[in-house]
Amino acid sequence: MRLLSNFDTSKEQQLLDEYKKGFGDEKVISIHKSRWYYIIHVVAPLAIFFMIFSIWLYLSYMLDLEYQHLVQRAFWICMALYLIATLVKTSREYMNRKMDYLIVTPKEVIKYDQAWVFDRETETIHVDKVKSVTVSKHGIVNSFLDIWTITFLAEGEDNKGDIIMSHIDAVEQVERKIRTITWMNTA
Repeated sequence: MRLLSNFDTSKEQQLLDEYKKGFGDEKVISIHKSRWYYIIHVVAPLAIFFMIFSIWLYLSYMLDLEYQHLVQRAFWICMALYLIATLVKTSREYMNRKMDYLIVTPKEVIKYDQAWVFDRETETIHVDKVKSVTVSKHGIVNSFLDIWTITFLAEGEDNKGDIIMSHIDAVEQVERKIRTITWMNTA
């Protein structure tokens, strides 16, 4: 689906086809956020909403209260507001999971970050300018779920040129593949 120039759900596939045609299938990799990111940031909030909705629905209709009609009206207003807030947050996180990606080719590292429907950022580092590729893990949840952050450090004094992609699964395999593609492999 394409909405104006910033929101194009087929952009990644177009880029991959273009790069694979130029470099070959084995020399291009696309990296997305972890499936755990999707579960924690999309599935869990929706499940929590439905649990709270079920409990409140039961309590507001099954208890015999003096002001039953006011309680039920308040219930529906609160649930509608909570549903809207949950859908806005989860749709943004779903978009982060599906439309934030990193493409690595033998010539460049490109990160696409779709912040919202009208806001997309692209960062590019030429492979010759990559000083190092580092992986890091922070926090107990990330440690437990084996979710990592991969950072491409660019030449220069500041962090402006660095590309950082968080919430990556199986980062050791991904890093090996990146090093092979970019000819940074020391082995």
